[in-house]
Amino acid sequence: MKTLKSTLGMMVVCLIILLVGNAMAMEEEIVGTVLQNGGNYALLAHSGEYLVVGKNLKDYVGDTVAATGEVYIGAKTQAIRIDSVRVIAHKDLITLDLKNVNTTS
Repeated sequence: MKTLKSTLGMMVVCLIILLVGNAMAMEEEIVGTVLQNGGNYALLAHSGEYLVVGKNLKDYVGDTVAATGEVYIGAKTQAIRIDSVRVIAHKDLITLDLKNVNTTS
């Protein structure tokens, strides 16, 4: 009986460690395009969409950026609390001017 209680106790401790470990944030750099939905901002990257927390990215909407900060991974949502932003490509540089494309080759 004592062994069973000890084993169950260890299992509970391990489960708590696993749950807390998944909730902890990791410092990362995410590269993606800044999107805006109302007053909310998101970063669309190859690894998914990250909600932006605590940073107004109004001036970066449409730009491809490298954002460094704490990344939080939830069951259905990913978020990033941004510490710094670096523009990789401005939206003006990656927009095609379709009026000048020659389609009669």
